[in-house]
Amino acid sequence: MARIHIPFRVFPGFIILSKLKEKKVNEIVDFMNKMPIGIEFYEAAEGINNILETEEGYDVLDTIKSFSTLVEDEETDIANVATSLTDSFIDLSQQEMSPKQKDQLNKNLLKILSNYSILQNTLKSKELLLGNENNFIDLRSISDIRLMFNEDLSVKNRMGMILHKLLIDYRRNDESKEIHLTLNLEDLHRVKSEVERAILKEELIRKDYKSSINFIG
Repeated sequence: MARIHIPFRVFPGFIILSKLKEKKVNEIVDFMNKMPIGIEFYEAAEGINNILETEEGYDVLDTIKSFSTLVEDEETDIANVATSLTDSFIDLSQQEMSPKQKDQLNKNLLKILSNYSILQNTLKSKELLLGNENNFIDLRSISDIRLMFNEDLSVKNRMGMILHKLLIDYRRNDESKEIHLTLNLEDLHRVKSEVERAILKEELIRKDYKSSINFIG
């Protein structure tokens, strides 16, 4: 199988999975198999937090979610996918792993991929409910200072701007994609205002129609 593209944002989850003992992986798989269809991401992540007794559940679940397009076909050779994921991660991340740790990662990935059906159904139900060809996966922000140098580079009194890069991961036609947006403070306030307005609208809708509509999610 060819090298698999692995987004940088899910690297931490691979590292965690490479260190997990079989008992913990079995507990995660058991949790996945018992998850109700349509469970919210934060609820599932909290369940994995409880298993690991850390705050790493989000990273692990985000990594596991990224496998969804790799196991859709019933004819897929899961063992081959697990091996390709292991090799691709080590190649892309330049992560140093002992043969034992590499073997552990491969075994853990194989175990998870072999028990992916419940989570796959949950992800599918989310996409069907959204009814959109572009579906949100994750986002993160990176803040940076851009300096403006004078013609005389020795002058220390420089001007600068604070810019924020918003990295949005989304799925389009079963393929993971990324978009990077550069924003200033005014843009951030506009985004914040729209998000707060959307949250308020959801709260009002749920309150006004709770007696007549059973909301999913």
